Amino acid sequence: MQKLFNMSMIIGGLIATSFVGVASAGGGDKPYIVKCSEGVCMVDASTYEGERRFEGTCGLCHGAQGVGGIRGPALTTENGRLQGMDEIVFETVVTNGLKGDFGIMPAFGKDPNIKPYIGDIWAYLQAVKDGKITGALEEMGQKKKKYGGWE
Repeated sequence: MQKLFNMSMIIGGLIATSFVGVASAGGGDKPYIVKCSEGVCMVDASTYEGERRFEGTCGLCHGAQGVGGIRGPALTTENGRLQGMDEIVFETVVTNGLKGDFGIMPAFGKDPNIKPYIGDIWAYLQAVKDGKITGALEEMGQKKKKYGGWE
């Protein structure tokens, strides 16, 4: 029984290590993988999910791709709020909200459509900010999906 447990741990470690290699293969230390060609960008699952969540909720104030909107400041532009911000600060702001010079951002810490996906939203916004998203998004290794709405 102990041998089976040890073998399971080794195999699990190898699988986890291979996923870490895949995650960093496309962007080095970037939280996303994006490969664009002919107006279509194939992205990793996290970035794809982040795009869905951001554009469905956050984009209502911050504009498409976070370039700024009537109710929320730009996030991804050259002077956007994400410049110089790290993921921990981003998560804190999204979770707790923020009263700033542009208005008040509500807290999304209890929103089941946002809170579990903050890392995914971060990955998507970083890809946009870095200029890697140049077309329509599709998830790598998946057939095009149609979503009827939130979970």
